[in-house]
Amino acid sequence: MSLFSRVALYDVRLFVHGESSTSLAGQPVAAEVVGSHVEVSPAAVAQFGTGSAVSFLITTQRKFSAEVVGLNFCLQNAAGTGSEKVQTGCAPEFQLRAELTPPRLFWFWTISLFAFSTILLNVMSDTVQDFLSMFLDSKSMPSKETVVFIALITKAAGGLCIGGASYYALRKMPVGGK
Repeated sequence: MSLFSRVALYDVRLFVHGESSTSLAGQPVAAEVVGSHVEVSPAAVAQFGTGSAVSFLITTQRKFSAEVVGLNFCLQNAAGTGSEKVQTGCAPEFQLRAELTPPRLFWFWTISLFAFSTILLNVMSDTVQDFLSMFLDSKSMPSKETVVFIALITKAAGGLCIGGASYYALRKMPVGGK
């Protein structure tokens, strides 16, 4: 997962042998999620020789802390009007374990953005005046109105920065559930 992406996507493709798929349901493989913050798309079934190729798109939401999630894939029998899980031990099963973790630099960027926005929000016109006096002589100092305008622009930049930091940090929170 990259630093700024919201989710990670994985494509899991399973192949069902032709002789095995004669008594299987229209969606021959079902996925069961053990854990949270993972979504599995409905299966996409394609003909592969005499058998079937079943693809699942797995989406993982980013989190603040690491979590191990399990996905169990099992064959489905055609049963009259619907489908039922093939009895354990009578058909192959596939288990996938994934560890979901936040990006390595998540906490560094979050704290840095909040600290920088706090500094920008606390800039006053006196601070701007003192800062400019270090680099400019008294004749080339801007007017009081310009200094106040610079301080207001700095505060606006701090507000934008804290908004961006909040969005970056809070969009990864595990909100809601199923």
